[in-house]
Amino acid sequence: GHFDVIFCNEEEALALDACLSGSDAGVDDDGDDDDLDRDAAIMRALDYLSASCSTFANVSLGARGCLVASQRHGVQSTFIEGITVRHVVDTVGCGDAYAAGVLWALAQGAHPVCAARIGQACGAATASSVGATVMDDGGLQMLQWTVDAYLAQGGSLLQPSTTL
Repeated sequence: GHFDVIFCNEEEALALDACLSGSDAGVDDDGDDDDLDRDAAIMRALDYLSASCSTFANVSLGARGCLVASQRHGVQSTFIEGITVRHVVDTVGCGDAYAAGVLWALAQGAHPVCAARIGQACGAATASSVGATVMDDGGLQMLQWTVDAYLAQGGSLLQPSTTL
């Protein structure tokens, strides 16, 4: 691949698909979103990104979760459900915290699915704090609980698990 790691959000994936196909993917003539067309367009974009990226391709779906793929690890387009945050305080910085968590986990040798889950824990912890930080007790505690629960249920950074 041309890249090791690449991140994009849902709107960027739709724009990429529209550029590649020469159409307005996911949008009906009346301007309403067609969920099936949108989902197909996002999957086409992820497939394209994955073909250009050796380690980790990601399409963030916000609080719903993300889609990841990895040629190196044989991970085909995989949906990972988002972590529910009971009390969202501020979403500023959640995407950056997600990316930081993923990159940290990948640098530790984590499997791409595990890396995405660790990234989600970082993003969720950020949402429970004011501003783009997890430095208050609530955010740090949520991050620690999430990672500890994942590891306690047999999760490993090197092998994907159904936990977290």
